[in-house]
Formats: sequence, C-alpha cells, structure tokens
Amino acid sequence: MANTQHFNIPKPDTSADVDDEFYRLMDALDVVDAILFTLQTALGGKASSTHGHGIPDITGLEQALADKMPKDKPFSLDDLQDVEGAGDAALNYVLVKGVDGRWRPSSAAAAIGNHQHGVGDITGLAAQLSSIVSSLRDGVGSSLDTLKKIAAAINNDPNFAATNTAAMNGKVSKAGDEMTGNLLISKVNPMVRLHHPNVKVGELYVDANGRLIYRDQGGQVHFYIDTGGGIWTQQLGHLSDRIENRALAWANDRVANLAFRKTGHFSVTLGSGTHVYRYSGIVMDGVTTAGGTANPWELSHIHCAYLQAYDPVRGWVAFSG
Repeated sequence: MANTQHFNIPKPDTSADVDDEFYRLMDALDVVDAILFTLQTALGGKASSTHGHGIPDITGLEQALADKMPKDKPFSLDDLQDVEGAGDAALNYVLVKGVDGRWRPSSAAAAIGNHQHGVGDITGLAAQLSSIVSSLRDGVGSSLDTLKKIAAAINNDPNFAATNTAAMNGKVSKAGDEMTGNLLISKVNPMVRLHHPNVKVGELYVDANGRLIYRDQGGQVHFYIDTGGGIWTQQLGHLSDRIENRALAWANDRVANLAFRKTGHFSVTLGSGTHVYRYSGIVMDGVTTAGGTANPWELSHIHCAYLQAYDPVRGWVAFSG
C-alpha cells in the first residue's frame, strides 16, 4: 500500500475492494484534518496576507524571475526539454513517457499494447450490456430476439423494404381498387358479403348442392340459381314452373273461351259458264237448285258466309288465307 510523499497519508489501493478503501479513505481524511489544524495553528502567529514586500526584499526573487520566460512568448511542446517529436505527430496521437523519462508521440493502441479484460473486470459493464440488449429487444418474443432470426424472418433480403412495397402495390386495397384478373374463393360454402351500413347485409354464396344463393343477414333466401340454370325467387318461386303454369293457364283460357260464328251472309248466282272462285275466309252454308224438270238438281245459287273465331284478347277475328 502506497502513502503520500510528504505527510505519509495512505493512498487508495487500486487492487482492493471499494468497501475496504472507504474505511481507509476515512482514516486518510482524519490525517488530513489533523495536518490542516496544525497549519491553521501555525499560521495564526504569522503576518497578515495583506502586508507587502518589495521584490528586492525577497532573497533571490529578482534572479529567479529573470530566468523565467515572458508570459506572452509562444512556445510548442517540443520546446520543453523532456518532449520530442510532438510537432510531427499524426492526428489523434498521444504523448507517451518512455523509460528514459522523455515524452514522445504514439498511437493510443500502441501505447496501451496488447491486453485483455474480462467483462467482470470492468465495473458495471455486465449490467450495462444487459440493459442495452434488453432495450434492443424491447419485449419482443423469442422468435425475433436476435438479428439472425430477424434476417431469417425477412428471407435474408437486404432490400426487404423495396420488396415488400412492390408486393403491397400488387395487392387489392381495402379502401377500393380495380382488379384486372379473376378472383377465386376456394372453400366450403364460399361467400361474398355486401354491407350497406345501417341498411342491409346481403350474402351471395354457393351451397353444397352447387346453387348460387342470395340471402339477407337473417338467413332469408331471396333467390337462387340451380346447377341446371333454373331460377327460384322468394316472390315467384321457380320461374320455369311459373312460366309454364302461366302459359298453360293462358292456353286453357283461350280454349275455354274459343267460339265461332258466321257473319256477312251472301249468295252467288250460278249461270251457264259461271266460275265460282274461293273467297278468303268464307264457308258455304247452303245451295238453291233450279227446280227444272230436265235437270232438277242443277244449282242456281250458292249461299255463303264469313267465318269468325272469338279470341279473348283480340275479340272476334275473321279467318283468312
């Protein structure tokens, strides 16, 4: 253990524990206190600090001051007797005292030389490193708590930000977007939900029977299209059945209300060489014979009428063609 040069006061021991040095420091302070008290007592009998002396009154002072350098004279480190090479030193070099007592420039690494310290040799280093690591992790899970794991998570892509941005630019935006390709939803009972807030939620989906169904949020089916292309609606039922039933009802109504009548009666007089042409839409409803004795069955007149049919939509319609 080392002591001070003049008063032999114990110095701190760099190899001892701080606890031990604390008590040694207390003892050293007691010694310093005693020395200061002694000086205070001795100075009590001395002259006041405000009294003056001329320079000649102090033996050797004039010569000592003459040997000193003026205060305004500039000088460099190399002007000192025990320093050499300071002016030519490289940037960030330090002065190192050699075994001959002279100071010379050197790099910090060369001055320190080869040496090693364990983490435990440096007070507080382990705790500081642990705090730094904890701050870097900041509560992240074990799957991403090292740089290696983070690199693996982003496929070791040094341009991950650009790659991710390019990938995101190819995605459909939730706020609305335009798709130029097909959209495939592959799952059991795939569904698209259409929501008008505070109005209605509609669901369009394909069921296990292959029907494309539209229903509301309460599960009420409004319509569907079956695998054969048939359409069913909540209001009308199967449209094909409804069309056929309506057509059949219409046809039955037409048949049930179908009627015929003859109208526009007229007669055609027959004479020698008379030609009778067929009139469009007429029927013959009687003949008149000449009644002569030579040829009692000779026809003198043909009696005709126009034939009409009753259509419930158009009313009475004459036959033609």
